[in-house]
Amino acid sequence: VANVLGDAVLRVRSALRERMEANASAEPAQENQEQPWPANPVYVPPRDPVWDAAWRATDAEIAMVAQEARSHHAGFLAVTLSDAFQVYPDKARRGEYAKRLGVEDLFYPERRIAALGQRYGFAVLNLAPAMQRYADDHHAYFHGFGSEGLGGGHWNDLGHKTGGEMIADDICAMLSRGAAAAQPGSAHMAR
Repeated sequence: VANVLGDAVLRVRSALRERMEANASAEPAQENQEQPWPANPVYVPPRDPVWDAAWRATDAEIAMVAQEARSHHAGFLAVTLSDAFQVYPDKARRGEYAKRLGVEDLFYPERRIAALGQRYGFAVLNLAPAMQRYADDHHAYFHGFGSEGLGGGHWNDLGHKTGGEMIADDICAMLSRGAAAAQPGSAHMAR
């Protein structure tokens, strides 16, 4: 079973990598530019077999890791990070993008992983919703570097600091709760 799943995961990753490379410029525009953001199927329920297979493989991998942790009597916390589109500090622009994709918001991945945690009884911390609120309240950029690249790419110093603090807070809370942290119902979307 593990070899079959491993082969399937490699095929799905390869197909997704090809699709992602085709959208290599899929970064939010710099703050003062109005370029449209590319369609990204990660924000919507799977609409084609490749994305369906990718999500099923992702679900299976996470569930296997959680089960492996449980078999060793270890805690497990699945953490979903943010991406630049989700936490871009312009609510109207994010809303237009979501509307163009045909979704209410950009948190489908977070809801899916949280539901997986509920189903399999492991804790989930979704960082993007809380980071989005902070970005909106403080016009803060968690992604990108310098005045020419804010709003796109990888986490910057503020993204790492904020994400790291949120993860540390959740782990400390899990440790203080003890075994209850690994019980069903511990998954959450945001603080």
